[in-house]
Amino acid sequence: MRSLTPPRTLPSLSLFSLALLFLALAQSPATAAPLRERQTQTPTQWCNTQQATYGPVYPESSGGSWGKLTDTATRNTWTSYDCDSLLDSDSVICPNLVSAYGLTVVNKKVTSWGTMPSYTVVWKYWNNTECTDFLPASTTTRRITTTTLLAAATTTAKPATSTTALAATTTKAVTSTTAGLATPTTTATVQAASTTPAAKTSTTTRAAVTTTVAGQSTTSTVTKATTTTTATQTKTQSTTVVTTTKASTTLTSTTIRSTTASTSTTVRTTTTSTSTTVRTTTTLKQTTTALPSAKTFSLGHRVMIITVSGGAYEAAAILGLRSYGIPYDVFVGAPGAVVDGNGAPKYSLIVFTTQAAINALSAGQANTLTTYETTYSIRRVVLGGAPTSADGTSGTGSGVTESVTFAPAFAALAGLAGGATVDTSGLYHYPSTITNTAIATPVLYFGSAVGGVVVKPGAGREVMALYLDFGDWSTTSLLINHIWIQWGTRGVFQGNRRVVFQPQVDDLFLNTENYFNAAVTFRARPEDITALFAWQDDLNSRLPAGSSFKLEFAFNGNGILDKIASPLLIDIDTERHVDINYIKPLGTGTNRWPASFSTAWTSLASDPLFAFFTASDANQNRVNWLTHTFTHEDLNEATTYDVKNEIEVNVMMAQKLGLVGKAWWSGASIVTPAISGLFNGDVLAALTSHGIITAVGDNSRSNLVPSNRYVEWLSTPASSNYNGFHVIPRYPTEVYYTSDTVDQNVQIYNSIYAAQLGTSNWNQILAREAQRLVPVLLGLRHDPHMFHQANLRNSDQPTVTVGGKTGKLGILQQWVEYIVSKYLALVTWPMQGFKMDDLAQLYREREARESCGIATTFNVANGYLSSVTVSTGGSCKVGVTLPPGFSPGSGSWTTEKVGNDPVTVWVSMSAGGSTTIPLQGGFPWVTA
Repeated sequence: MRSLTPPRTLPSLSLFSLALLFLALAQSPATAAPLRERQTQTPTQWCNTQQATYGPVYPESSGGSWGKLTDTATRNTWTSYDCDSLLDSDSVICPNLVSAYGLTVVNKKVTSWGTMPSYTVVWKYWNNTECTDFLPASTTTRRITTTTLLAAATTTAKPATSTTALAATTTKAVTSTTAGLATPTTTATVQAASTTPAAKTSTTTRAAVTTTVAGQSTTSTVTKATTTTTATQTKTQSTTVVTTTKASTTLTSTTIRSTTASTSTTVRTTTTSTSTTVRTTTTLKQTTTALPSAKTFSLGHRVMIITVSGGAYEAAAILGLRSYGIPYDVFVGAPGAVVDGNGAPKYSLIVFTTQAAINALSAGQANTLTTYETTYSIRRVVLGGAPTSADGTSGTGSGVTESVTFAPAFAALAGLAGGATVDTSGLYHYPSTITNTAIATPVLYFGSAVGGVVVKPGAGREVMALYLDFGDWSTTSLLINHIWIQWGTRGVFQGNRRVVFQPQVDDLFLNTENYFNAAVTFRARPEDITALFAWQDDLNSRLPAGSSFKLEFAFNGNGILDKIASPLLIDIDTERHVDINYIKPLGTGTNRWPASFSTAWTSLASDPLFAFFTASDANQNRVNWLTHTFTHEDLNEATTYDVKNEIEVNVMMAQKLGLVGKAWWSGASIVTPAISGLFNGDVLAALTSHGIITAVGDNSRSNLVPSNRYVEWLSTPASSNYNGFHVIPRYPTEVYYTSDTVDQNVQIYNSIYAAQLGTSNWNQILAREAQRLVPVLLGLRHDPHMFHQANLRNSDQPTVTVGGKTGKLGILQQWVEYIVSKYLALVTWPMQGFKMDDLAQLYREREARESCGIATTFNVANGYLSSVTVSTGGSCKVGVTLPPGFSPGSGSWTTEKVGNDPVTVWVSMSAGGSTTIPLQGGFPWVTA
């Protein structure tokens, strides 16, 4: 008889995830996360990964060779990260800087800065480039003579006169989204009402680096300019006309970026022998209408993100807004129009992603934004800012990693835990002091120095300036996102903040072989389940108010027959015999199930687990349930006949268990064995015909990860020979399906990773898991987490203390306790769990909003936000979060309040509909 155990593979460990692990370990062996997605890497790290995997990849400098890199999305990312420059120039400059300034680097970290001056062009270059990527683990000194190293060149141009009429300029916004999939839009009105002298041109140039090594001279030049001018600029800016020209090629590459006082033109030319594409859009709308001084107005609810090219500066801000569902537009180099064609204000928050984006503004653009913010009481947020006298601050300190703590008022605003502490690891930052307490209030601290302030530079204006760079890979950045979002929006916005924490346990009822000794098996026992229920109740009592942590079991009914040695056991081959990404031609394959079989089962209650779960509802409703197929047959090659039997027979067993129709049963969802069958159209069609419309995926497999991390992956005819099957993203963990004890899990972990990490203990493994998972939770991802029945063993395990909890805790319990302890050290938000049918509904509602054409308007009367109007082009359910202490008036909507989180008003919108939600008492908007 075949052993009923899942295949002896570790589905959480793909070649993709192992490659990312190796890169992460090379950067920081003590803290590397075993499963890192691309978005958790810096641009330089990502570029190096692609070069190592697909190289040589030099599409510009090597005459257009992409090497083995054929994926269009990855090529686009390569281009957006400017990998050519990172790999060509930085690899020359960074090692030279070590010797020139006498830096000491140990284990990829600077332990001594030598003579390099802090907060200079050179110092910032080192940090922004992540120069340690280009060095060995420890530095070796080379004899080097430096004639010029990254000199700061400053030129002053003759002031020019810029006549700025109120013009409407149509330009392509880099990203326009309703908190979701990017779609280009045509927007922009650059505003001004006066004739002003242009600012002086201030250009910072990273000059040529000339070095002599062992008698040989080499020269490398990197130039990055920051200008504030309306006469001639290197960044795309304009007060009247913006013309964008793009052309594609493969043989030569030329990049030209130029701006004049009357016209801003960005030309990116790549020449090909066969085709050239040019896109130009220009619209002029002359008007003399000035922005009014207003206390009563209607204001569009969108966030304008202003950034610069040459780096993914906007990535963290986009992730933060998208996690809530807040709509935004991204503009590179210059802001878009702040009012629409009728003169109505379009944006409720302005965000700069770096100080360079502010420096790149012309005088007219800066004045337009300042006037707009003053007129409509629009708050501004500056990420990656630098201390200035205008902020009432000055720079101080050094470039070492420092702790980041938060001013109590701002921590409370975002629901941060008391004493929440992160650090500046990997983030360029400016420690500062407040020099003018009349205008500046501290937001956060770097050690004892100030790391960010809220400034009131004048009547009607408020600015939050944060003196550190942001990265979407950084836990620190993701945490601080919640502070500036809550402050910048005043706590009223389209969308909501919800944390989903949902472990799913596969293979219930199966008997699992030990990874190192197949003769030893483990199957969960009633005493394990009883203790698990008690622990789960205790955990919920310790979580923030409104939390609802609840495990979910995905079961295989054939395991019950195996336990009672039933002659009706379905004994078939359940293994995979094709590639994991095999796309099965429709109608092919060989049936593995017998032509005839019986389901006239008897003596099921002789299985202790079956008897336990059927004894009472209380023994099964403490967790949620769904099918995992009957036998655990791999579905990559499965026929329609096999899938039909796997589903129907397991549902029969669910009926015997008394699950079907209960509130804790998900009949429309499945966890497929080893996440198989998702590229098999016969499987997806059979599931759909049985009312199963959702499965889970595996985030370590890149071809199952959606481009928008907040929606489901959908099958296509190309991926699966089937269109539109829904797959919820799910995270594998470093808790393995064969492990029933901590020692076994550690042994497996070290058998995989010891060559890169050395020997690890359980605490180190948990710490790496937390480093991977806490950013996921802070990013408000809803993805479940993968576990297996062997991980439930606890009743005969030793007493341990993990995350502050002491008891006989199994592997899954210890993993949860550790993750939760790290999460609660940072925030006080409730953690919710959902059965899979309900979780799928949350994803469907989010997906509907992505394409619904939502327009949200804030209506301000006499300085108070009196109501919010929601309009949609399609049908969808829209949420509007209100500030703490405020509630809506009566109407055709529902309200949701989870624990101490603010109220969310949910409105079910019909296509083309509009609904106005009044705020009881009104909310003060206009700033004195």
